[in-house]
Amino acid sequence: MSEASHSRIVVFLVHGTWARGAEWTRDDSALVQGLRKSLAPVQIEIRRLCWSGRNTHGQRLGAAEQLRLDIDESLHDNHGVPHFIVAHSHGGSVACYALKDKRLSSAITGVLCLGTPFLNVQKSRLPKSLYFVSVLTLLIFSMMAVLYLFRPAEDPITFWFTAITALLVFPVLGLLLFALWRTRGDRLGLKLLLEARRNPDRYVDALALPELQPAKFVAVRITGDEAAGALVTSQFFAWLFRLLWTKLAKIWEFFDRYSGVAGTIVGFVFLASFGAAGLGIISSEAQVGIRVVAVAVVALGGVVLLVIGFLAYSTLALMFVMHLPFGADAMLASFIVQTTAEPSPPGSANVYHVMPRDDPTKKTAGLHHSEIYEHSRVIEFLGEWIAGKLQAA
Repeated sequence: MSEASHSRIVVFLVHGTWARGAEWTRDDSALVQGLRKSLAPVQIEIRRLCWSGRNTHGQRLGAAEQLRLDIDESLHDNHGVPHFIVAHSHGGSVACYALKDKRLSSAITGVLCLGTPFLNVQKSRLPKSLYFVSVLTLLIFSMMAVLYLFRPAEDPITFWFTAITALLVFPVLGLLLFALWRTRGDRLGLKLLLEARRNPDRYVDALALPELQPAKFVAVRITGDEAAGALVTSQFFAWLFRLLWTKLAKIWEFFDRYSGVAGTIVGFVFLASFGAAGLGIISSEAQVGIRVVAVAVVALGGVVLLVIGFLAYSTLALMFVMHLPFGADAMLASFIVQTTAEPSPPGSANVYHVMPRDDPTKKTAGLHHSEIYEHSRVIEFLGEWIAGKLQAA
């Protein structure tokens, strides 16, 4: 069937993060006007998904459900009319989640994702032996910070201890409270997150991207995409802190393995000193010395525990922060699952790559991530690709 056989097509435009009412989705935008010109005389019905644009997994899943319903309705109203999706940034993730519905995926003629960081979620392989001591350390430092915050510093040491403790604790607590508030009402709410501790597979399955048919899918990328660069940078530091956490876990496991034996020996020596002194085997002065040594050993163990807990808490807090660019709920779930940004979705994919400096119509400097939907060669490619799909239909 030739392109002329299709007098009309439907194109869904899906904006990305923090882009509600995006200009590129309007009828007078360069992209829409370019598509109408290159595909004439085919009439293009533009439909838009206007979602919140909030940067959370839950909001993207909710938007995907709405997109699925909208496409389903359009397919019913426009039977036999080819349907396409053009999505930008995380709007591409929304489109991919919607196409987890195999029936819908088969009905769609083509999907084009512009500058989309395809998020991959896997179960975390972080050792969990340090979680308890990290949380315990957080509580200890929180109480110490509150205790000293509302009383005047008696000396410089107390002042600096209070200041450092507050800087270590309150930003992290504030970030956690912000993430909880930001994810309120999301599909992946706190309830599912708590359940994911016992069954992380459910959480991973909810966020798994489908393998799309390569013939129906193209990922359009631009050199120097700032959004992709920011996510990859966060991804690198998150990996670095995970590595440090693993090293700390090995130290903790060693400490934990022998602390029971050491505690038993110290307790035995401590109690034996009383019996030995009572029987006259050792003097009372020696008994006091033995108890002092035993207490010193116990105190040293407590200091080691606190140091490990402090390092573990600091590492965990930094890892939380590094997951924030992926979304507030991604940060909360970072100890259960790990999120990465990939240039293409799972399976095979077609990729069209452009260079920013190749665009002869570019007049002002701006974000390459936003330039991609105004790029003349991208718009030309979209028109040619859609025309090719119509000819092959």
